[in-house]
Amino acid sequence: MAVVAARRLRRRVVFFTGFGAGFLNLVLGAVLFARVPRRLPGRVDTPADSVARAGVPLGGLIAGAVVAPVGLVSVLLIAGAAYFLTTNLAGLRGEWSETGHGRGGPAAVPPVEGMCGQKWRKGVAK
Repeated sequence: MAVVAARRLRRRVVFFTGFGAGFLNLVLGAVLFARVPRRLPGRVDTPADSVARAGVPLGGLIAGAVVAPVGLVSVLLIAGAAYFLTTNLAGLRGEWSETGHGRGGPAAVPPVEGMCGQKWRKGVAK
């Protein structure tokens, strides 16, 4: 019975953390898209991805070193609180109010001819 309970807990943790990370990745991608000039996305995205992926192996090592003396439940609660605070408190900064103004709005985007002859602007047929 303990094995089943642990399996259920593990599934719930994986589900909710993956669910939250999915939304966070969408927001970060939208901010990068809005703030990076059109000619530089590769030069900005590549180093950011490299640094983020370089930390992945270190996360398991650090988590193991912290879980051993403190305990799993404490580490999960502290990490969850830190994740919640870093993702939500960052939205209170002034830079986030400028997010929609990065590229000049819909008027600055030229219409693109679609396959059926429709003109598209920002994902909406005109």
